[in-house]
Amino acid sequence: MLAINPDPATLVASKNPSIVVVEDDDVFRDYLAVLLRSANCRVRPAACGRDLFAILAAEPVDCILLDYNLVDENGLAIQERLRATMRDPPPIVMLTVERNERTIIKAFRGGIADYVLKDGMKPDELFRSLLDAMERRAQAVANDLELARLKRRSEFDDATGLYSRAAIDERLAAIARSRRSGRCAVVLIEIDDLDTVRADLGMVFADRALRAFVARLKESLGPYDLCGVYDERRFVSITDVDVRFKTITYTCRRLVQALSFDVNFDTVGLRLTASIGGAIFPLNGPSMGDVLAAAERALDNARRRGGAYAIAAEGAGEAELALAAAALDGAAAPKAPEFSPAPASPTSSAVADLTETAEATASGPATGVPEAAAEARPATRIQRASDRRSAPRHRVYKRGQVVLPNLVSAIDCTIRDISATGARLRVEGHFIAPEKFELSIPSMGVRRRVCRRWQSGKELGVEFVD
Repeated sequence: MLAINPDPATLVASKNPSIVVVEDDDVFRDYLAVLLRSANCRVRPAACGRDLFAILAAEPVDCILLDYNLVDENGLAIQERLRATMRDPPPIVMLTVERNERTIIKAFRGGIADYVLKDGMKPDELFRSLLDAMERRAQAVANDLELARLKRRSEFDDATGLYSRAAIDERLAAIARSRRSGRCAVVLIEIDDLDTVRADLGMVFADRALRAFVARLKESLGPYDLCGVYDERRFVSITDVDVRFKTITYTCRRLVQALSFDVNFDTVGLRLTASIGGAIFPLNGPSMGDVLAAAERALDNARRRGGAYAIAAEGAGEAELALAAAALDGAAAPKAPEFSPAPASPTSSAVADLTETAEATASGPATGVPEAAAEARPATRIQRASDRRSAPRHRVYKRGQVVLPNLVSAIDCTIRDISATGARLRVEGHFIAPEKFELSIPSMGVRRRVCRRWQSGKELGVEFVD
């Protein structure tokens, strides 16, 4: 008995895929839509790259049929933007009239799944290309899931080199089973504004920022700290040596200062900072799950108050967390809650530690402890430093240009204030200035070397260094 192989259109129809057709020729786009709908495809038409990204932001898509020669934008440029902004973009089948081998090779190197020539296009060829692209992606997803399963069983995380979440959970469970281990400190560390970096600059810069943060974190760990991955942008450090409120406070301060630093990638400069929440087992709960939840609440409280870190007190409620966070931030602490006397017990020292540390840090940094976290902590991802100057600034509105060291083009800006030592600029659109660049003022025939001192959104302050 002969087996009958289904034609590509039937196989595509069985998947009922969602396909975006990016084509600026209205007639050809409508033709493709009719052809695909005849094969049970859910078609989303798009006339340009902007329409495509709007569709991708609104709903999941199985495949993209992309014209190479769009009027406003080259298909390869759209493909590059997809790779930069999406961790797992849908597969792309390129429509083209180009027969140039160099163009086709460039497209494949960029990551397209297949291409179809517009001239003399046969429906079966189109459906076969779409089917192959979707099947390869499904296989890649299955491989990623299997790799993720194997990683969960691995002791170390491949991306960071730190302990995996599974390994950390095993060690926490072992500590919880053995009460002889005494106390254990759990510190959650989160890199601030990573989602903003990813949204503004793309996946590549976000990954580079994460790697730089992890490298600094490894350098900052103490000799008895065990650090691992908690989730996509948070890390957890555990220690069971000398676990007291004062020592954990010192550790958090040290980490906040060490993890607040500038990084420069090519022509982009970033200010990386961290938010930290800490808790102590068994003071904050009888199980490690309770202690991790307390550490998460402390971390949320630190972020909500704009502070660098907070540490949960024994049975901490909002009042205790507010007191601890205010004291640790170096801010004016609210009135301390009244603690009723309690008989000596293993947990009473935690309350004493909280009260003592709050009083000490509210009046100033403790002896031998680094400067207050509020001084080390910038208000946002892009730090705006104090703007003290000896020379008065004059209000001006001149057109200028930020000349980047490795680019031929320049970024337009408005010079809003200027003095003998520096200036205040406003750039057009979103732009993170590098640490050093040149400022050109065409109306004055001046080009000065400058150093960025602060940036807040589109505003930045520079100091003349030549």
